[in-house]
Amino acid sequence: MAEKKTITVFGGTGFIARNLIAKLAKKGFKIIVPTRNPYLHGYLKPMGEPGQIEVLKFNLFDFSSLNEFCLKKKIKNLIIYIIYFQSF
Repeated sequence: MAEKKTITVFGGTGFIARNLIAKLAKKGFKIIVPTRNPYLHGYLKPMGEPGQIEVLKFNLFDFSSLNEFCLKKKIKNLIIYIIYFQSF
């Protein structure tokens, strides 16, 4: 049986992405969730099988580490979706 692909979800700790991660996990994908504080987001791991969801420490605003991360994980296509809300 072929191994499922790995999906990296930036912003994976948000409301919409959490639901996306749960659906991807049910389909058997391996999921990597980069975040600044992985110890705060351990609740993501039980959404999948043991070892299926990996929460990694990562700073998205450090562009050199973003490049290194993409090369290390062999990410070819990258989409970063950022929602920003500011109240006045």
